[in-house]
Amino acid sequence: MQPETSAQYQQRFAQAIREGEAADGLPQDRLNVYIRLIRNNIHSFIDRCYTETPQYLDSGEWGRLKEDFIRDARAQTPYFQEIAGEFLQYCQSLPLSDDLLALMDFEHTQLLAEVVQTNSQASPADSDDLAYTLSPAAFVRCYHYDVTDELQAVETAVLVWRNSEDDVMYQTLDDFDALLLETLADTPASLNGLQAMLAEFMSSESGWQDALRQKWTDWLEQGILVVASAEVV
Repeated sequence: MQPETSAQYQQRFAQAIREGEAADGLPQDRLNVYIRLIRNNIHSFIDRCYTETPQYLDSGEWGRLKEDFIRDARAQTPYFQEIAGEFLQYCQSLPLSDDLLALMDFEHTQLLAEVVQTNSQASPADSDDLAYTLSPAAFVRCYHYDVTDELQAVETAVLVWRNSEDDVMYQTLDDFDALLLETLADTPASLNGLQAMLAEFMSSESGWQDALRQKWTDWLEQGILVVASAEVV
């Protein structure tokens, strides 16, 4: 029998850690240390992200999902903070209910808002002719369930963002606000440019313009919108 190569040994060692069991020819004391270390870290990162999801599962099912993930999934990233996203992808491959997966996506989006890197440089003076777009730390999500309230079966748009104090926030959106923010994410625009575009579809009364200006001001103050460029549009 040919001697075991280093790659084969490492593969056996990794598989033993995944299985959480002893393996012939591997030092059990050393293996146990790695088993505890890996499991504690992975469980911790998953539990920190998904704080609401476990309450919708039967007793013990959450723990089994995490153990199955460790045993069966193959990580695509070396970064621990991305484990929660890989766990979500793994759960999406399972026959879990759509409402539960929607809640998990919502919770993971809050993690994305928390950790994404943004430009901390001061923005130039506000101008109605300056192009703005959705902040990298702001996300619009649309679900078939109200992920903010007991997973009721209702179409729900949610805005998740990190504000200027680095607090992660969320709020439900009506269809119009969701459309505006998704449009700004895809095509940066100034307030004047947005008003000109909407004027083709809105009434000639000025009430909607005042409401839009107030929304725009709130989005700027909350850090939901950021300057896209210095160009006038």
